[in-house]
Amino acid sequence: MNSKRILNILILIFLLMNVMLFSLNYFIYKDDGQLSSERKTRLIEILSTRNIDLEADLPSVNKMKTLSLTKPLDREIELVNKVFTSKLRSSTYSDGENRHSDGNETLIFNKMVDRGRLFYSASSPVYRVKRSNPRDVIDEFVDDFSVDDEEYTLFEKKDLDGQNIYILNEVYEGFNLFCNEIVISINEDGISEARAIRYTPNKFGEQSMDLVPIDEVLYNFMYENKFEEKVKVTDISIGYYVNFDLLGVENTFVADPHYLISMDNGAKYYINAYTGKIIN
Repeated sequence: MNSKRILNILILIFLLMNVMLFSLNYFIYKDDGQLSSERKTRLIEILSTRNIDLEADLPSVNKMKTLSLTKPLDREIELVNKVFTSKLRSSTYSDGENRHSDGNETLIFNKMVDRGRLFYSASSPVYRVKRSNPRDVIDEFVDDFSVDDEEYTLFEKKDLDGQNIYILNEVYEGFNLFCNEIVISINEDGISEARAIRYTPNKFGEQSMDLVPIDEVLYNFMYENKFEEKVKVTDISIGYYVNFDLLGVENTFVADPHYLISMDNGAKYYINAYTGKIIN
């Protein structure tokens, strides 16, 4: 047997071993949703060459069902009566929005593209911070504006122009509903502004379906986005998201699971976890 043939055999053996190792890593990931340490290390190194530092924990979910949702309920009368205990208020109605105010507190109900979203503001805060603990007043506001005692969790906090901004998402059966949010602005006295929208969750689909592995998602994200300066991926969450641009006239629709990638520059990217398509 000549040396060239021996070399070809060794190369073939090497290639087969690499295929077997890749397959083993792949099926390990498919079983428990965790990337192997080798795949994670390789991912971090490659992302770094494209100015992306990965500092987020990676989701370990590899199968999820779809979720049926219903468009927001019309709660205008209920909330107006709850907020304005006094009859001394003014109301204006138009095709775009309905506005109610007593001179201090104002409620606006969107009737157009973002139908179902409500806006709240107060010139002099009624929901006041007590004992320097904003969590108490946040819980009070959420209790007053929630529908069915649904559970909300604090997803993000940031400072903007002297206001503390708290972003809360609903948690349904252990999963984040990115489409259901309450955003609250708090100054030194209390809640100055808030907005909220909620799509009613109905039931999950019958079958769990495979998700695109998170390293494949991040590699695609890397190729789709060019960063001239270093950026950091600070959080990767998984939940359900509604692409509002694709909603039709139907009252009930199906939401797919999505990855939400958050960056240190404030940018957020929703990625369909079934297809890997970047929404924004």
